[in-house]
Amino acid sequence: MTTIPDIRVATRADRDALRALQETSFRELGLAYYDEDVIESFITHVGTMDDALIDDGTFFVAVLDGLTVGCGGWSVRTPNYAAHATEDTPVPARPAATVRSIFVDPAFARRGIARRVMARVEAEIAAAGFERASLGATLSGVPLYRRTGYRSRGPLVVRLPHELLFVGIRMEKRFAHARTGLAPAA
Repeated sequence: MTTIPDIRVATRADRDALRALQETSFRELGLAYYDEDVIESFITHVGTMDDALIDDGTFFVAVLDGLTVGCGGWSVRTPNYAAHATEDTPVPARPAATVRSIFVDPAFARRGIARRVMARVEAEIAAAGFERASLGATLSGVPLYRRTGYRSRGPLVVRLPHELLFVGIRMEKRFAHARTGLAPAA
């Protein structure tokens, strides 16, 4: 049995398994932080994954002994949740590297898989010339992001149907190893 997952670029063939993994992860690991109706509304009306990231080649899947156990990616696209964010949640005016959809199968949680996915995502972001990354963290994800160097930048509030609110944290990290002058122009 392998203990270190293979992290590879996701393909369209992975899409259904990734979506199922994300929804299961959010339902199980998020339940300690969110009411079930908020989780279900978020999954139904916002979603956990943007298929365009697969097409962009910026989404990754973690595979362990043939099982999909984690995923995550990055993009300069506006995240799906931004369309539902309250006016108190600013959306960047210029393209920025945004970490997206870091999820781990609950049966494999707390084994370093998310940290490995994050390392791959951050390496790709830095290689693309970005000096920082931002993300919208679920409350269940905040401890991981803090351990990997992200700092809070304020609340993320997403308005859902039936007056439900999803609350997360906007976070950001600067890369000390980023090469000066390679970031895209504003």
